[in-house]
Amino acid sequence: MKTSNQKAQEEYEQVQAKHTAKKQEFERRKQEREAAQRFYKKKKMEVFNILSKKTIKGQPNLNLQMEYRLQKIQENKVDILIPIRVIKYLLFIEFFVYVMYLLTIHLIFNINWIAKLY
Repeated sequence: MKTSNQKAQEEYEQVQAKHTAKKQEFERRKQEREAAQRFYKKKKMEVFNILSKKTIKGQPNLNLQMEYRLQKIQENKVDILIPIRVIKYLLFIEFFVYVMYLLTIHLIFNINWIAKLY
């Protein structure tokens, strides 16, 4: 049998374990958040440096801007094409099922109509 002092000690250790686990989870989330912020800032600075370049006369360098925008379009194009293919495939299947349904209904009504003639 445990004494009240031992029970209190066990409860204290459990509370401490929960507290340290919570603290470690907080630190892990904080590090992930900071890493994501550093990545975002780095990416934003790269884009800013590309878009803010000037020619010798001080005009914006449109070639770099157009290359950057073309690169962004090409990156997004891959992401867009896959779902469109999937959607087209699903629409084809849905259309095929609908046509089969109409043919089945048509055949059923024609059979009933022919049965009424006899």
